[in-house]
Order: sequence, then C-alpha cells, then structure tokens
Amino acid sequence: MGNFESLAFLLAVFGILWTLDRKNFKREGLFMLRRTTRWLKVIDSFAKKHKKLIDRFSDAGVVASFGLLGVSYVARQKKYAQKQVTVLATKYLLAAFLIIYLLPGLFSGLITIFHIPPAYATLVLYFFKAMFLLFGFSGYSFFMILLVGLGSTLTALTGGVPESGLKLVLPFSVPEKYEFLPVYSLPLIPWIVSIFIILVVHEFSHAIVARREGIRVKSMGYGFFGPLPLGFAEPDEKQIQKAASIKKTRIFAAGSWSNMLTGALMILMLIPMSLGAFMLTDKYSYDAGVGYTAVDLEPTAEILPPTGVITEINGAAIGNYTDYQDVMLRVAPGDAVHVVINSTTYNLFAQEDSINQSRAILGFLTKDMYISKEFDPEQKGGPLEYLLLASNYILMLFETVITLSIGIALFNLLPIKPLDGGLMMEEIISVKNAKKRKKIVSTISLITFLLILYALFGPALLNGLL
Repeated sequence: MGNFESLAFLLAVFGILWTLDRKNFKREGLFMLRRTTRWLKVIDSFAKKHKKLIDRFSDAGVVASFGLLGVSYVARQKKYAQKQVTVLATKYLLAAFLIIYLLPGLFSGLITIFHIPPAYATLVLYFFKAMFLLFGFSGYSFFMILLVGLGSTLTALTGGVPESGLKLVLPFSVPEKYEFLPVYSLPLIPWIVSIFIILVVHEFSHAIVARREGIRVKSMGYGFFGPLPLGFAEPDEKQIQKAASIKKTRIFAAGSWSNMLTGALMILMLIPMSLGAFMLTDKYSYDAGVGYTAVDLEPTAEILPPTGVITEINGAAIGNYTDYQDVMLRVAPGDAVHVVINSTTYNLFAQEDSINQSRAILGFLTKDMYISKEFDPEQKGGPLEYLLLASNYILMLFETVITLSIGIALFNLLPIKPLDGGLMMEEIISVKNAKKRKKIVSTISLITFLLILYALFGPALLNGLL
C-alpha cells in the first residue's frame, strides 16, 4: 500500500468515526479527542481486587526502569529495613544478569549495528552493561542513543557513510530524493494493529495503577493527530501533584513497563508459532533461490532491488545457498556475472572477498541472506497454501508488535521530560537532591534531547545532506 493509499485509508477511518460520533469529539489544538468513562468501572473493580499484584507490578516497573538507582529509591520510599533492601537488590541483579546472559544481542548486537570499531568494542560493551545494571532500561536507552551518535561519528571519521540508527516508524514511504530522512516505513495494517495494541496496553496500565493509588481517572479515550491515531488516559493532574512520590513513579512506570512485558510475552508465544509455520513451510514447499533483505552501500553498475531472491547466476539455477556457493567457486574476482533477481537479469562484476582474496563474491549482498521457499505446485491454490500464507502474515504481525512495543517502551523510558522516564527521573532526583532537582532534570533532559536530534539527523549532517 503506497503513501496515498495509506493516507486515504487513515483519513477514511477518521472520517467514518467522525461521522458516526462527531458530537463526542473535541478539538484541542491540532488534536481531535474522543473521551469516554465507559471503562472506568472495570478499571476500578480490577484495581480493588488485585492491590498486591498491582503493587508488585508497579514496583518492579520502577526498579526495571532505573536499575539499582530504582532499588535505592523504592527501598527509601517504602522504608525498607536493610534485609529487605538486600533482597530487592539481589532479585534485580539476578534478573539483570539473566537478561545479559540470555539476550547478549541486546548489548553486543548494538555494537555491530552502530559500527563501533573493534578497538573500542570491549570497553563500550562493559560500559553498556554497567549502565544497564546501575540505571536499568532508562540507562540502557540513554546509552543506546549515545551509541547511535558515537557510531555515526566514528563511521564518518574513518571514511565510511554513516546511517541513522534511530528512525521514526511510520506507515509511509519516503520519496527517493528524501531517503536520507530518518524514517522506517512499515505496511499500514501491521502498523495500525501494533499502535492500537501498544496504546491500549499502555493507557490501561496507567489508569489501573492510578486507581490503585487512589488517583481519580477522569476519562480515557482515543483521537487523532492529523491522520495518525492516538490514545490516552486522563488522571486528575492536581491529585497526582499532591500524591506521594512513590505513587507518582508507580503510575509513570506502568505504561512502558506493561509494553515491555507485552513484547516479552509475545516473544514466548512466537516461538511455538514460528516452529509450526516452519514445519508447515518445510513440508509443503521447496527451495526456490537465495533471498536477501538488504544490499551493501557499495556502488554497483546496476540499480538493484533493496530486497530480492536470486534464482540464477550465469545460467545456473540457484535453488539454495549450496547452489549459490558452488556457482561462485567457478567465478574469479573481476569476472562478469549475470544474476537473475526477482525474474530480472542484472549484469554485475564479481568482487574480491576481503577475507580470502582468491575467492569471488557478489559485493552487493549483505549477510542478511535466507533460503527462499516456494509452495509445492501440487498444493497450490488449496487450503494448505492459504493456511501457510495466513500463518506467515500472523507471524509478521507478531514480530511488528514485539518490535514496536519494546522499541517505543525504551524510547519512552529515556530520561527526558515529558516522557515517562523523565517524569520518574524527576521524582527520584527530588528525593536525593530536592533543591537542585529542576536544574539537574533540565540539564539531563537537554542532553538527552540533543542526543536524540543528533541520532536522528546527525548522519544526514555528516553526509552533507542537510
């Protein structure tokens, strides 16, 4: 679905909702908001029945958001004895080390993605893990933004072409002449489904914890900023300002923490689903080429598709990766190579492998290669094919929701007001240094804001495109 179709679809949805319910919409600046109290009784009932569960959930959210700093804050606010502080800190450290051990890609993967030179990789990696242990996911997010800017700068200084590691995820594609803008395009339907789930989980969590803490929730609702959808919960701001610090941080932490847990839960659900889809694909399909999901920035004589499937090289059929390797063994660096990609022939020149100079490679390929599968013709058009297509689409939806849930949660935990991370940071700092709170919060928020701007637009500036 292209830009115009996506925009038309979003405007049509807004138009239908506006037509059916225009009396209840209210214009506030650039926003069109529709408030309701319909779900408040359900939220009140849940908050009353599950007080201990909500307390544990929200305390865990504060600790996960700010690590050992969060442990110190919660312990001080709840007036824990030394033994209780030790237990809380031990629980957090065990969980944190488990994450570091089971998900090493959360740390080492970013070193690769953001092009940190090997000479600095070990030091950066240790510092990254330390930030996570000391300051939780807020520290992780802050250092990730810092790492994006550092990676872009080092890439430019070493003669490379920096790319933006932080992008806005939108259901619109950017015209080719503006491709330097930091926008990552998603298909419209997965984007809408993901945003809807994220907003519902986020806002309901804020509202439930607010009610548990005795804060009135005036309304909930949805709306539009232009054609883009949004959701909100509306706690009583005056009551929040007068509330105890721990109550505020619990409310602020609830939204992003629930999005993180949603992403983790969906990952667990995705594992058996992916296994089932793989078994179905393997049984009723056959190898149909080598696919790739990205091309190297190295210039080629041809304008190649950014994603595609290689089915033939120099007249030899490519059914799988072994076929690809066998054909390339018969090619020398510098030889002309005729490659069929997405049923179109491209005339290229083989390049020298940087590891083994005697070996030829297709220089445009990245490591993001996979075996393409095509459905067995005997089953084509039958219920199994449609089941496979449906399962693959559902998997794609799950992956999109997971990526956006965790990504938006991490962004929301950045220590900058008015994001949840910034609001929690203000409360934590006010406990330790109330007199200098405003100055410290303003300084950290400004630094974070500048890092975000540099992460978004720094590569374009370094490339001379802005």
